Amino acid sequence: MALAIKTLFIVLIAAVVGGFVLNRAPELKQKVIETINPVAKERRLLGELTLNLDALSSSVDSLSGSSDNPDFQTKIASSKDLVQKSKELLKSLTESKQDSGIIKSQVGKIIDSLIDKTPFPADHLQSKESSTPLVCPPVTGS
Repeated sequence: MALAIKTLFIVLIAAVVGGFVLNRAPELKQKVIETINPVAKERRLLGELTLNLDALSSSVDSLSGSSDNPDFQTKIASSKDLVQKSKELLKSLTESKQDSGIIKSQVGKIIDSLIDKTPFPADHLQSKESSTPLVCPPVTGS
């Protein structure tokens, strides 16, 4: 009886830990990628900034006709101008970040190749018709 309870308890803990790992794995992967490649973090932050500016712009647009107070209308107009200037700055920033140098782009390519998800070639699965020698030939019995 005690063994069954212990086994059930271990299975329950394993299920909870497994669920936690499955839910947190994408976030942890993103953090590791951003640590290795800061360009990925810049892209993510620029995307979030674009979304926030669009939300702010739509919010200001919805407020523009809600009051007849001239002071309120001037503040809304200045807010619209600031949002528009911010969007222009963001656009110029994203355009300048696209190709910011040969060295940086090459380093980005090297990092991308290091975190590439393609599996290594399986030399032991090579067909007999192949003319290239195996990197690690199989050991024959002695």
